[in-house]
Amino acid sequence: MDDAQAPPAGTEGTVRGVDDIGSIPIARDTGGSLNVVLGEDEVEIIGKKQSLKSIPLSAGNR
Repeated sequence: MDDAQAPPAGTEGTVRGVDDIGSIPIARDTGGSLNVVLGEDEVEIIGKKQSLKSIPLSAGNR
């Protein structure tokens, strides 16, 4: 990342979802959070949950 406030390389976190503009909110294991922008930020998937939660549809998505 070309950002003075970016976390150090190797910082891990948990994906919290995807927002309505397509960025991915991440809760860092060291505290704090940030949004990852695909195509701009460099990320690596290192694990995944074994189950998925059902996400209810909002009225606009039905």
